[in-house]
Amino acid sequence: MSFSIPKWCFIFIVIALLIPILSIESIVPWTIFIFFSSKFIKISKNTYLSTKLKIAKCSGYCTLAIALGIFFNFLVLKGTTYFMNNIL
Repeated sequence: MSFSIPKWCFIFIVIALLIPILSIESIVPWTIFIFFSSKFIKISKNTYLSTKLKIAKCSGYCTLAIALGIFFNFLVLKGTTYFMNNIL
C-alpha cells in the first residue's frame, strides 16, 4: 500500500497550515487545519474527478478554511475586547 498524493495538494495543505500558525493560540484553528487537510487529501485521491475539478474544489475548500480562520480570530479579538472593557 503506497501513500502518495499529488504535489499540488501540498500547496493547499501548507496554506491551511498557516491558519493555526498565524492565529490566536487555540484548538479551533488546528481543528480547521486538520479537517480541511483531510478534505484536500480525500479530493486529491478521488479517481473519478478530473485534475481541474480537483484543484477547483480544493481552492474552494481552502478559501473556506481561510475565511473560517479569519472569522475565528475576529470573534476572539472582539470577544476579548468586549470582556476587558465591559466585564472587568
